[in-house]
Amino acid sequence: MGNLQEQHGSRLSRLDPLLAYSAPLLEAGPDDVLLEVPGGSGLARVVRADPTTLDATWNAAERHVLIARVGADDPAAVMDTLLSRWSTIVHARPREAESAAVLTWPSRDVELVPIFLAHGLAPRMVLAIRLAGRDCPDAAADVVVRRATEADVDAAVAMELELVRWNQTLGQMTERSNTAELIRAKHLADNRPWSWLAEVDGTAVGALNVLDPDHAPWASGMSSAGKAAYLSDLMVLPGRRGAGAGTALVRHVHRELDRAGFNAVLLHYLGMNPLAGPFWHRCGYRPLHTSWEVRPASHLR
Repeated sequence: MGNLQEQHGSRLSRLDPLLAYSAPLLEAGPDDVLLEVPGGSGLARVVRADPTTLDATWNAAERHVLIARVGADDPAAVMDTLLSRWSTIVHARPREAESAAVLTWPSRDVELVPIFLAHGLAPRMVLAIRLAGRDCPDAAADVVVRRATEADVDAAVAMELELVRWNQTLGQMTERSNTAELIRAKHLADNRPWSWLAEVDGTAVGALNVLDPDHAPWASGMSSAGKAAYLSDLMVLPGRRGAGAGTALVRHVHRELDRAGFNAVLLHYLGMNPLAGPFWHRCGYRPLHTSWEVRPASHLR
C-alpha cells in the first residue's frame, strides 16, 4: 500500500501542482468495505445525511461513497476494475429511495473521464480554487457592498433559501421542512459565516458568505497553496442576476481575504449550473476536484 500511495500521489501532483498530497485511505469503519485490486485500492462507505443539519439539504439522504487510490500503471483500467467492484457492493446493499453514488476525483485527470461516464457517473459538483491576487472584472458602479449584521439575518435567510430552491431545480439541493430554520440558526450561531451584502439604492440584492476560518481549518488542507478560506455561498436575487451585484461582492471579499493573508479561496459550484462555471472562471477560479455522481445509487454500472 505504501508504494501504491506514493505512485498515486506522485501521478496526481504531476497533473496538478495545486493538489494537496494525497492522504492514505481512511481507516475502515465497521460498515465500510475495503477493495483491493492489482494496482489500486478503495474504501466503500455509506454516509447518511443527518436530518437535523443542513447536510440533508445539500445532499441526498443516503450517499454511497468510494474513496479510491490508483497506481501509475494503466490507471484507467485500475479505476474501471474498482468501479465494477464498487457497483457490485452498492447493488448488494439495501438502499433508501433518495440515494446517490459519489466519487470525488482531481479535475485534471481527464484520462479517467471515459471510465467514470461508462459506469453511469456524471460530473456534478466542482471544488474550485482561486489564488490570491486574481480578481474579477470591474463591478457595477451602483452596487454598495458592506458587512452584514444581525439586523440583516432575515434578508440573508431569504436569499439563501432562494439559492436552495435554484439548486433544487438543478437537481442538487432539497428544501426540507427545517431548512429555513437551520439556515437562520447558522447565521445566528457563534461560528456564523463572515457575511457581506450587496445593496442597490439601499435594498439588499445579494449576499456572500465565507466560513469562519477558525471553524474551517480543513480548507487549508484541500490544496498545496497554503492558508485558505472557504467561500460557502453566493446569492443574488433572481431579478438582479447578471447586473453586477455578484461581481461586486466577490471583488470586495477577494480583496479583504487577500489583505488578511489568505493564499487561496476555495468554493464549490454545481457543474450543470449554466451561470456558475463561467462566472467563477472569470473571477479567477479553476477546477481542483470534481464530484462524479449518479442518482439514485442503483443506476451505478
